[in-house]
Amino acid sequence: MLVYILLLLALMAVFLGPQLWVKRVLRQYQSPRPDLPGTGGELAQHLLKRYVSVR
Repeated sequence: MLVYILLLLALMAVFLGPQLWVKRVLRQYQSPRPDLPGTGGELAQHLLKRYVSVR
């Protein structure tokens, strides 16, 4: 019986652990940064214009 409980706990750690980690990281970095001007979309457009050559 103990083996089944340990197996269940291991499976829960494998499936729920990454989800909890991602939620923690997103919560940690959700605030806007005043030292980075613009939005993510503007940054993406700038990088595309600078590094992608249109043929």
